Amino acid sequence: VQKDYLFAVFEQQLREGVFSLLLDDVPPTLQSRFVTGSILEVLEYWLSHAEMGDAATMAGYYFTLVFRQKPPTI
Repeated sequence: VQKDYLFAVFEQQLREGVFSLLLDDVPPTLQSRFVTGSILEVLEYWLSHAEMGDAATMAGYYFTLVFRQKPPTI
């Protein structure tokens, strides 16, 4: 149920333009499930493998996987 909520919220944000994956040829429903599902899986993996790094490191890895480029420096 919580996962369905996350799917729905992210899909709505994609449709409203809050986020963009720059994939106009992929339906927002599929985009939201792809991103949300992969985030949940990576988080679950990280909980069992803390040696992967801290939160900032994991966020950087995830950004690179999704956008195929290094994350911007803040």
